Amino acid sequence: MISSSIDFSIENVLVKDFLIEAINNVWAGNEIYSRSTPYGRAIYALGKRLNPVAKPFLKKVGINDLADFLMSLLYDETPDTDAVLPFEG
Repeated sequence: MISSSIDFSIENVLVKDFLIEAINNVWAGNEIYSRSTPYGRAIYALGKRLNPVAKPFLKKVGINDLADFLMSLLYDETPDTDAVLPFEG
């Protein structure tokens, strides 16, 4: 069940508030929601729960697992502010 995967600290957070926060963080280059965070665990559980329903659509675009795809969008070990871009000049 999804509800057993949700930490008590985020139980009363509205989904729209989380989505706004997540979009702002991802847009700014801060993908901070790892699977060890309450938000990360909740998103991963939701992705696993929706995976059987979404699988036919995901295969068409080359995505094997919805939960892993969502986590790749929401978490990145290297902050984008520390990224090194190659430059030939």
